[in-house]
Amino acid sequence: MVTRLVFIVQLWAIALANRNDLGVFWQITDIHYDANYSLTSLQYMCHKDTGWVRANRSHGIYGDYLCDSPWALVSSAINVMKQIQPEPDFILWTGDSTPHVPTKELSPSKVFMLIGNVTQELLRVFPDTPIYPSLGNHDTHPQDQVPVGPASYYDEILGYSGWHQMLDDSSVKTFKQGQSSSDMNVYL
Repeated sequence: MVTRLVFIVQLWAIALANRNDLGVFWQITDIHYDANYSLTSLQYMCHKDTGWVRANRSHGIYGDYLCDSPWALVSSAINVMKQIQPEPDFILWTGDSTPHVPTKELSPSKVFMLIGNVTQELLRVFPDTPIYPSLGNHDTHPQDQVPVGPASYYDEILGYSGWHQMLDDSSVKTFKQGQSSSDMNVYL
């Protein structure tokens, strides 16, 4: 029974691999980049509220599963995406790029900077690939409070975070109204 199932799955994979009309894309989410992550400072080793995480764990250059992502992890993950699938049809980036920290540790400019760093890395590694970003609940300040309708926040994230480089004029106009959409029919 198992042998027959493995054989069927292998045939299915071979059939799909030979189809020229299949597209490929990357979908990334919940990066939660912590720019304060440090290997040398116990205070910033892991930006979590619990003292146990800081005092009782040894963290590496790529972080720890109890921590948000250090830059080394963010950058290496994006570069590995390029190694695995160097020419995707598009990248769908579904937000939550900032760390799980108290609101007082962030500001709008810090949020824009964190998202901007990820934006620039994606554009550097995938310069010719369309990237479609959207805001997650952690991508606003204060967190979990996405502005409704037109708001200066949308203009600011387009400019300060570099999202204007990824969106066409129609998508920028829609985004400024507090909505997200793009015409992706060309890839379907």
